[in-house]
Amino acid sequence: MADQLSPRNAADEGRTGRIRLPSQAAIPGRPAATALRDALRWLVRDSAFATLEELGSAMPRVMGRRRLSELLSGHQLPDTHDVDGLVSRCAPKRRAEILGLLRAAHAEDSAARTRPEWDLSALVRQTSADGQRLPLVKEITDWQRFGVHHPIAVLASGQDLSERTAAGVLPAYVLRERDRTQLRPALVAAADGPPVLVLITGESTAGKSRTAMEAARAELADWRLLVPRTPDLLAQLLDRRPNLAFTVVWVDEADEFLQQSRGAEVLERLLDLPSGPTIVLATLRTDAEDALRGTAAGRRLRYPAVRRITLHRRPPAGELAAELDRARRLDDPWIAEALTKVGDGYGLAEWLAAGPQVLTEWEQAGASERDVVRRTGAAIVAAAIDCYRAGYTTPVPERLLHEAHRLYLPVPAAAEDAVWPAALAWARAPVAGATGLLIHRPARGDRAFDYLLSHAHRTGAPAVDERLWPILARHATPATLATITASAARHGRTGLVRALEERSLAHLTYRADHGDGSAAESLAALLAGQDDVAGLTRRADLPASRALDNLLFERGDAAGLAQRAETSDGAGWLLAVLLHRRGDQAELTRRADDGDRSAAQLLARLLQERGDETGLSRRAELGDQHAAQLLAALLVERRDEAELSRRAGEGDTYAAQSLAAIRIERVDEAELALLADGGNRDAGMRLSHLLAERADEAELSRRADRGDHYAARALVGLLAARQDETALAERADRGDVNAVVELARLLADRGDTGELTRRADGGDRHAGAELARLLAAQGREDELARRAGNGDAYAPIWLAELLAGRGDETALSRRADDGDQNATLKLALLLHSRGDEAELTRRADAGDHRAARELAALLAERGDEAGLVRRADAGDDDAVLCLARLLAERGDEKALADRGDRWAARLLTDLLMARGSAGAGRPAGADSVGPGHGGRGGHPR
Repeated sequence: MADQLSPRNAADEGRTGRIRLPSQAAIPGRPAATALRDALRWLVRDSAFATLEELGSAMPRVMGRRRLSELLSGHQLPDTHDVDGLVSRCAPKRRAEILGLLRAAHAEDSAARTRPEWDLSALVRQTSADGQRLPLVKEITDWQRFGVHHPIAVLASGQDLSERTAAGVLPAYVLRERDRTQLRPALVAAADGPPVLVLITGESTAGKSRTAMEAARAELADWRLLVPRTPDLLAQLLDRRPNLAFTVVWVDEADEFLQQSRGAEVLERLLDLPSGPTIVLATLRTDAEDALRGTAAGRRLRYPAVRRITLHRRPPAGELAAELDRARRLDDPWIAEALTKVGDGYGLAEWLAAGPQVLTEWEQAGASERDVVRRTGAAIVAAAIDCYRAGYTTPVPERLLHEAHRLYLPVPAAAEDAVWPAALAWARAPVAGATGLLIHRPARGDRAFDYLLSHAHRTGAPAVDERLWPILARHATPATLATITASAARHGRTGLVRALEERSLAHLTYRADHGDGSAAESLAALLAGQDDVAGLTRRADLPASRALDNLLFERGDAAGLAQRAETSDGAGWLLAVLLHRRGDQAELTRRADDGDRSAAQLLARLLQERGDETGLSRRAELGDQHAAQLLAALLVERRDEAELSRRAGEGDTYAAQSLAAIRIERVDEAELALLADGGNRDAGMRLSHLLAERADEAELSRRADRGDHYAARALVGLLAARQDETALAERADRGDVNAVVELARLLADRGDTGELTRRADGGDRHAGAELARLLAAQGREDELARRAGNGDAYAPIWLAELLAGRGDETALSRRADDGDQNATLKLALLLHSRGDEAELTRRADAGDHRAARELAALLAERGDEAGLVRRADAGDDDAVLCLARLLAERGDEKALADRGDRWAARLLTDLLMARGSAGAGRPAGADSVGPGHGGRGGHPR
C-alpha cells in the first residue's frame, strides 16, 4: 500500500511520534512528477522527525507546516534548493537519486508545456508520434540511424546474426569506465546550468556514439532529443525561438556538421540560448578533429568551457580490466566473440564494428598479385583515404576516384577500365555483414570507412602522395576548397595554399558582391584569418566591418580602434572593453568626458570592481547613469543604508530603489502590504511570493480582486498546482488570461472534452487548441472532422496530425483533395517517409506543389539523377534546384553546363571559381544569387 510505513532505521529507535502522510493518486499525465512526489513523501515518513513543524524548523531554509505540505503535495514542482535541503535532513545518501528524479520531473514539465511545432518533421530527423514534438531520449530505439555502427552479422564461429541486425538489435552495452566516471557526471552537472557542449572524442570504432547514447539514456531519459537534419534547417527552427530547455541536441560526427554552411554559426546560437539546460552531445573522430585545425569551427571546439571526454579503442590497463570484468558477466554472442579477440590487442567495440576485419581485407587485397579486381579495389580505397586526408571530406565522386586510384596501383599501366566496375563493387561490399571498405552515397560518391581513415592517421603513416594534390586542386568544389586548403597548409604545401586562398578570395568576393550574405561572412573571416587589414578596410559591408573591429581588438590595437570608433559603434565598444581590460582609467575617463557612452559604461564598471565609491559618486553627480546604478549596487553590497538614504533624498532613483529592496527584505507582512498598496513593485512581488509560499489563497484572491497583478499571477499558479478547476473557471470567466490558459491545460490533462468543448464553442481559443490536441490524442477522428467542418482553426491541424500518425494515406488524400493544406503537407511528408515515389509523382503532376518538393527531395536523397532530370526537363523548379545541387556536389562541370538553367549556372560559376577556372567564362544568369543563396534564406531542403 502507498501509505504503508516502512521500518524505522536503527538510529531512529527510541523516538516518539511519526510523520503520517495520506496516500495520493498519481498526477495525471505526469509519471516523473508522481515518482518525485512519492519519493519525497517516503523520505519524510522514514525520517527521524516526529512532526512537519520539527522538520521544517531543521531545514536550511526554515519552512512552515503549510509550505512543507505544499512541497510534498506534488501540486507544483519544488526548486532544487528546497529538495536539497529536505534530502540533507532526511536521507543525505539518497541525494543523487532524488535530484535525478527532480531533473526528470522538470524535463517532463518542460516537454508538456512546449507548444507543438507545425512541420517539425521537415526540420529534424526524428519527431514524436504526433509529428509536432521532439521525442524523448528514452523513446528512441533505432540508434544506428544516428551514428552507432552496424555490428558484424557473421561471427568467426559461423553463427549468423543477420536477423538480429536487420531488426536493429545491438550487442549488449559494456559500461565504459570513462562513461561511468566522466561522461555521466558531466551530463548530470550540465543538467543544472546553461547550454553546454559535451564532446566525446576518440579514434574510429572506439565506441563514441554508443557510449553517448547509453549515457544519455541513463541520465537524460526524460529529456527531449533534437537530431538536426542540416545546420540550415536547425537555424530555421532556432529562428522560431523554440523552448529547448531539457533538450539533448545530438550531433554525431561533429566535423561533418560544422563544415556545412552555417554549421559553426548554429552551434554558437545553440550555446548562446538564454534558457537551459540544453546539452549539445557531439562525437568527433581524432583524425577528423585534426582536419578542423585552423578553422573557426576547430577553434570553437577547443574552448575551455567545452566538456571533453576521450575514449580509446583499448583503454588503459586499469579501465580495461574493469570493463572486461563487466563484459564476462554478459550473456551475449557478440560480446563472447569480442572477448576472444582482446588478447590480439583489439577493443570490444572495435571488433564488433568490423574495424580490424575491414583493415585486414584491404591490406590483403593490396598485396594480392593474382586477383586484379581486389588489387584494383584496394587502390580505389587507398585513393579515397588520401583524398579525405588531403581535405576532400565530402563523398569522393567516381570521376575523381577513377583518376586518383591509378596513383596507388603497383604498376600504373595495369589499370584497366574493364576491371573498374567489379573493383568498385568489391570495395563497397560489406565485410562480416557489417560495412564495406567504402561507404557509398548514390550519385554523390564514396568515402572510406572511418576505421581506415583513423588507421591512415596513425603515427608513422606514409604521407599523402604528392601527385594527388594537383588532382584535388582540379576537382575542388566550393564545399571542399577550405578543407583542402587547410590540409595543404598542414602538409607544408605553401605554394598550393597560396593558390587555393586566391581562389577562395576571388570566389567569395564575387558571391559577396552579388548579394550573397553567407559569402560576405566567409570572406570577412578569410581576410581576418590572413590578418588582411587593408582588404577588410576596402570592403564596405557589415561583415567586413565587424571582422576588422574584432581583428584590431585581438591585436590590442587601441589606436586603430580609436580611429574606427569615429564611424563604427562596434569599434567604440571594443575599444572601451580593451581599455577596461588594461585598467586604463585615465583614457576611459577622457573618452567618457568626451561623450563616449561605451567608455562611460566600462569606466563605471572598472570603478565598481575597484570599490571606488568616491570615483563612482563623482561621475554620478556629473549625470552618468551607469555610475549611479553601479554606485547603488556597491552601496547595497556594503549594506550602507545611510549613504543610500542620503542619495535617495537627493533624487537618485537607483539609490531609492535599492534602499527599498533592502528594507523590504526585513519588513513584516503588514508593512509589505502597505508598501505594495502604495505602488511599490518590489513589495508587491515579495508579498505575492510569501502568500503563495504559505498557500494563502484567500489573501491572494482579495489582493487580485483589487487589481494586484502579482497576486493574480501567484493565485493562478497556486490554483493550477492544486488542480482547482472551479476556482480557475471562476477567474477565467472574469477575464483572467492566466487562468484561461491554466484552466485549458488542466481540463486537457483530465481529458475533459465536454468542458473544453463548451468553453471552445464560447470563443476560448486556448480551450479550442487544447481540445483539438486532446481529441487527436484520443483518436477521435470524426469529432475533429466535424469541428474542422464548422470552422475550428485548430481541428484541421490536429486532424492531419492524427491521420499522419496513423499512416492513413487514404483519409489524408481525401482531405488534401478537398483543399485542406494541413493534410496536403502531412500527406507529402508521409509519402516521402515511405519512399512512395509513384504517389508523390502522381500528386505532383496534378499540381500539388508540396508533393513536388518532397518528390524532388526524395530523388535527391536516393541520388536518382535520371529521375531529377526527367522532372526538371518537365518544368519542375524543385527538381531543377535539387539536380543542380547534386551535380555541383559531385563536381560535374559538364553536366551543369549542359543544363543551362539559372541554378546550374550559379553553381557552375561557384565550381569553376573553386577550381581556378572562372576565366573560362561565367554562364548567363550566374550573377543572380537567387532565393535561398543569400543571407539566411533558403530552400527548405
